Amino acid sequence: MKVVVSSDRTVRLEERDIPKIKDHYVLIKTKYSAISPGTELSQIETSDGRKVCLGYSAMGEAVQPAVGGRLLSYEFWREAAEIENLYAIKIAPFNRYQTLDVVRAVCASERRGDIALYTGNDDHILLDLLTTFRFTIDGKTVEKRIVGGLLGQWAVWTAKAVELLEEIKKVRTKDAIPAEYLALANELTDANGAVFDAKHRFAGCISGIHEVLRRQGLLKTAVCLSEKEKLSPGQAEEIDRIYEMYPHLNDDEFVKKFLSDD
Repeated sequence: MKVVVSSDRTVRLEERDIPKIKDHYVLIKTKYSAISPGTELSQIETSDGRKVCLGYSAMGEAVQPAVGGRLLSYEFWREAAEIENLYAIKIAPFNRYQTLDVVRAVCASERRGDIALYTGNDDHILLDLLTTFRFTIDGKTVEKRIVGGLLGQWAVWTAKAVELLEEIKKVRTKDAIPAEYLALANELTDANGAVFDAKHRFAGCISGIHEVLRRQGLLKTAVCLSEKEKLSPGQAEEIDRIYEMYPHLNDDEFVKKFLSDD
């Protein structure tokens, strides 16, 4: 098969053997490919002394079973980390053990410097972003950070999310994390539980997001396309509660100003 390869800042076609299919894998022949010019150019520019297979960069995601994800083992992520075009993984199992499996697997790979990690753990946002993960790999200490988040929680209160991420980038370089951020982490988790409807196994997740956006004036209604997607019993009251308890988490004033300027 033909593969487009960049090496030493030049691009060429190479013939390679068709890979053997492992258990639980499928072999797919690409008919069309979506390509990001910026991504491809950056890969070409950084291909000194190595070969990079071009094509749209891959991204893996560890998703919590409650929303349809599968339980994926350390061994799965250890093999995934060796995929040449894998450059990012979103970690969203809502589980500490499975989160550590992903981070440890990436740290065990020689490609650990090429793979960016993003949290999707809406129940552990701040602590994921504040933590330096440290493992002993082949007798050497390897450290890795989660660089950002791809989070449903930030479908609301996005302006605050941007501010908070910038704060965290500064704070996590220090030797000690201020206790206020540990308290803030729990507040954000509590707020997410109300918006995402954790009490009812996330049944009202989409409606909860819509309800917050409706209250801010960004949506006219919280109604979803599917009649099954609606606020769970008591969820509106839970959103009332977190608004009252944690007013510093919302960006209502930012949205109000944006809507008035518009």
